Amino acid sequence: GACALAGAPWGAEVGSLCSSTSHRSSPQRWLVLCTAHMKERQIEELRGRPAREGFHLDLTHNLFKDQGVCALAVALAKGADVLLEDNDIGDVGASALAVSFRSPSFSSTTLNLERCRVGASVHVLVSALAANSRVTHVNLRSNELFDEGARALAALLASKSGAITSIDLSHNGISAKGAHALAAALRTNTVITSVELAGNDVDYHARRSIDDR
Repeated sequence: GACALAGAPWGAEVGSLCSSTSHRSSPQRWLVLCTAHMKERQIEELRGRPAREGFHLDLTHNLFKDQGVCALAVALAKGADVLLEDNDIGDVGASALAVSFRSPSFSSTTLNLERCRVGASVHVLVSALAANSRVTHVNLRSNELFDEGARALAALLASKSGAITSIDLSHNGISAKGAHALAAALRTNTVITSVELAGNDVDYHARRSIDDR
């Protein structure tokens, strides 16, 4: 089941919604609050409610900044899946997410940070992903990672740490240098099956070496 308030004005209290959906006897598995423009008080209400493994919280397109993501990282650490696409995460928010990745209760297998402006914080996220054995799918599209971010992720893949099997790095300003670093990492990584580089300035040889590995 799902409870959806996508784009809805906040006539209902977030606390009561989370209370009902987080109860173990509740059939609701999704709480959809995308484009809801949540306020700080409502974010705090979400943080204070219990979460459970298998519960999904869609908070895409809310334009959260550091403080909001810090609060929501708690939900991730409690075992909920939290969708965060298109939120202004920033350095502080990325650090909070990194802490949640290391929680024993963290259960999400997908990390979707598309358009979350985490380019400057990619090293923090990479370090956390190296210690995480649950996340298999990573979406970092449109984050201005550039070659530095590509090299950091290449080092992660080459180390064979973590559990990533697919990663989307589309539209990140990556050039042939970053792509060749990724290709070199993939030569020793037999776990990852998909690396998406659409919308980057990647030459034919680098793309071919990734596709044909």
